[in-house]
Amino acid sequence: MRITGFNHVGLNAVGKHDEIREFYTSFLGMGDIEREGAATLVNGFWFGKDHPIVHVITDPAEGGLEMPNNTHLSLFVDDIDVAVAEVKGMTDDHLHFGEGSNQIIWFKDPAGNTLELQQDPALSV
Repeated sequence: MRITGFNHVGLNAVGKHDEIREFYTSFLGMGDIEREGAATLVNGFWFGKDHPIVHVITDPAEGGLEMPNNTHLSLFVDDIDVAVAEVKGMTDDHLHFGEGSNQIIWFKDPAGNTLELQQDPALSV
């Protein structure tokens, strides 16, 4: 697997819905970007300029990877099929859904931080 770039960081801000929107749009001057795909499965916002770079999640961060509402780092990979196979070979503790280039897989690093991998749209296989 080869990491090709940064996708976004997901931050949990449960109970701070209005305050977090005001902070990212007014204080930091980031645009509120329409959410699509897997991001619509949880409550929250996308913030950024031309590309969403912060995914603020306002649902409770509970449990394991059943619904990754916790803080996470999302990275692009060159080949999502290879990445999924490598993650599944490394750990049984993962959440994987989607097909083809729309696959997403979440898993934890050795320190317990959640990582998300997605196909780099510039390199769709």
